[in-house]
Amino acid sequence: MMNNQQLKNIAARYLKGEATPEELQQLETWFAQADEMPANLTAEELREIKGDMLEHIRQEAGYSPPELNERPQQGWRMIRRIAAIVIIALGAGTMAWLLRPATMNKMAVKSSAGIIYRTYITVSNDKGVTRKRLPDSSVVVMNSGASFKFENTFNSHSRELILEKGEIFIDVKQQPEKPFKVVAGNTITTVLGTSFNLKIDNDKNTVSIVVKTGKVKVSADSTKMNTATLLSPNEGLEINTITNAQQQFRQPATISTAWCAEELVFRQSSMEHVAATLENRYNIQIRLMTATAQQYRISGDFNSHHNAESILQAICLVHQLTYKKSNNTYFIY
Repeated sequence: MMNNQQLKNIAARYLKGEATPEELQQLETWFAQADEMPANLTAEELREIKGDMLEHIRQEAGYSPPELNERPQQGWRMIRRIAAIVIIALGAGTMAWLLRPATMNKMAVKSSAGIIYRTYITVSNDKGVTRKRLPDSSVVVMNSGASFKFENTFNSHSRELILEKGEIFIDVKQQPEKPFKVVAGNTITTVLGTSFNLKIDNDKNTVSIVVKTGKVKVSADSTKMNTATLLSPNEGLEINTITNAQQQFRQPATISTAWCAEELVFRQSSMEHVAATLENRYNIQIRLMTATAQQYRISGDFNSHHNAESILQAICLVHQLTYKKSNNTYFIY
């Protein structure tokens, strides 16, 4: 009899279409033996998982729902049984953790045909750095505090993602017939196959884009797509979402995307920017209490081994500043 890890591995390969005939036979043998084995879950847990299980398995496996819809009924029975495997192998607690970051919501949208309802999948990241594979196999890396959503029909006819808050890095899977679009505020970023960093700051009303590979087209106003700006690697654009004012700049993408590896890289960054970055990374509050503390420019590289206090100690030592801590707030003088 296969152990849980072997079972999970084969199930994952089956969902991606990579299982060998021998592995398929192992699954069938397991089914025959497991039909009488109840999953160690309560009826309530099973009801909660039933509605969302297949959708999230599809998202994690990185394949498109429409392809599954074309499977014969026998294939659907296999998929449902694979879901049972994952539930039994992972256990209810772990499965709840996997499902937690994504939610599904219906929204009413006005159109020429009247009001229609669209279902969106929302993905949020409260802490740290995490990765999400989309149905088209594009990969989204999410910084702490980031949230985005996409329609449940994503990749059926189009690919559009809406960044609601925070910072993400996207490695887009190339599909020339389906340009990848990211909406952030009033801006629309359009790509074919590339990778880029995108951040929306709802407090400052800004959206910033930095390209790592390929090219992207950015429109500050979704109603004026003919005025888009074309960006190449290591080029960036910051847009004010209220006035649509734009500022183009050059910056090594390695700096903009250092956070993906849980690193912090500052190059003549303002204290305000450094403080905001540390607040987001470590879930703390920083108050710059004097004009002197606000005026410095910071350069330095910090990795995942550094905590907020060690970084603040280094900054204060170099610039002859001091700090005090009260609960979760640091006051810098």
